[in-house]
Amino acid sequence: MLIKTEMRIQETEVIGDIYCNVCGRKLKTDNHGYYEDFVHVEKHWGYTSEKDGTEECADICEQCWDKFTASFAIKSKKTA
Repeated sequence: MLIKTEMRIQETEVIGDIYCNVCGRKLKTDNHGYYEDFVHVEKHWGYTSEKDGTEECADICEQCWDKFTASFAIKSKKTA
């Protein structure tokens, strides 16, 4: 059996820094490189919107998320 191999150089996209879009704070990492938890939101606006065809995304830290959800008229459901 003959196995042929070849050398390749591949580029890999890695996450650099993450900033909260609300407060602007840089999210911290632990000793293993894991980021503190955050919410990532992506929205693709549809034809019934004035933003038809546009896309938006944002990262929101836990503290800003808590402030945001506290303002809800109908509270979000929390599960454990």
